[in-house]
This record gives sequence, structure tokens and C-alpha cells, in this order.
Amino acid sequence: MPRLNEGCRNRAIGRLEAGESQSSAARHFNVRQSTIPRLWQRYKLHNSTRDRPRTGRPRVTTPAQKRFIRVLHLRNRTISAANTANNVPGLRRVSAQIIRNRLRQHGIRPMRPFTAASPSSCTSAMKQNRSTMDPCTGGGSGLVMSGGSCCIYRRRNEHYTRHCIRR
Repeated sequence: MPRLNEGCRNRAIGRLEAGESQSSAARHFNVRQSTIPRLWQRYKLHNSTRDRPRTGRPRVTTPAQKRFIRVLHLRNRTISAANTANNVPGLRRVSAQIIRNRLRQHGIRPMRPFTAASPSSCTSAMKQNRSTMDPCTGGGSGLVMSGGSCCIYRRRNEHYTRHCIRR
């Protein structure tokens, strides 16, 4: 169910004052039938339809900073969250954990890249040691996880896009 903004709440009160039933007003604004009587009761008690103050911790990042973080990680998939935290513009310092939380909210998660192998290199790759096959050891600025494996940020079902493949 959608939340009513202040203009819709005022229009709902106007409909009720004009004599419309509470159920038809609820149908018109696509809200539960219990919403309109609560709104009407609050209007009669406080003579206002404004939202009451809510508890909760305020957000550290602004919408512009959230957009910056998302766009930066979609443009450069291998940048680390700590590196992004140092480069976020704004007055407050943003931690790496906040960066990871904001990316997770947008469905962007750290994953191992898909390593594409050419047919000619398959036989030589079998002969090589596993440590030399690591895509992060061959240069680049990949995010190295605690196990020493490489990590990139990607969305769900983006396994084989050009941003997520190491050659």
C-alpha cells in the first residue's frame, strides 16, 4: 500500500468533510480502510494532517552521495569500498561499511570475476600453478579478499557482462 503524502492526506480530509464515506475515500487513495479513520481522528485531535516526528538515526549519506557511490562502483567494478570511502565528497566521513551497505541496497555485491580462457591457453593453464592463475596477481587494481582471491562488484545475474570478466 502506498503511503499518503501531505497533499493526499489533505484531499482525503476534504472528501470526508464533503460527506464522502471513509471506505470510498480509502478506495480512491488506494490505502487500507483503517488508514482513513485514523487520519480523520488525528485531524480532529490536532487539527493537522502533518506527519508526526519519528525516532531513528539520521542517514549519514545524502542522496547525491549514494548516487556517487553507485555510479563509481558501476564504472569501476574493481575499486574497493575503503578506497571509495576516502573519495566520497561531503562534510562527514563515510566508512567502508556504509559504502558496502549502500551498494547492497542497490543490489551490487562483491563477487569473484569470471575468468575467460582462450582455447589455446587452456592446455597451458592446466600446467600452470593455481596461484599463477589468480586474475588479481596478473596486475590490475582488483579488490583482494581475505583469502587472497580477487573480487569485483556486480549486480545479480551479471556473470558474463564485459565488466565482470577477466581475460
